[in-house]
Amino acid sequence: MKNKEITAAIDLFSHETLKAALELGVKADKMSTVIMYPEPPAGIPTATGGEALPSDMEMILNAISNHQLTVPIAAKYSIDDYLEAINLQMNRHAHGKIVLYF
Repeated sequence: MKNKEITAAIDLFSHETLKAALELGVKADKMSTVIMYPEPPAGIPTATGGEALPSDMEMILNAISNHQLTVPIAAKYSIDDYLEAINLQMNRHAHGKIVLYF
């Protein structure tokens, strides 16, 4: 199966997304994954943030505080309700970050 509309893919959970993208004709150098094990298909790089510098975090935090970057919040939970937060995260359907507060 070939496709002309999907040109890139990122995998944040399992390699199923990468395999589907390869079947659709997406080139390996246009894909990325955060899953290191099992090893991704040949030619697909991993992106774990291991090369990030403290200055990178400062740049991101400045962009957030200056409203140039918005971090979507899916839900906020008191630390007393951490099990609900964990369940939401585990179902992998949250669209944004899950915040725990004290």
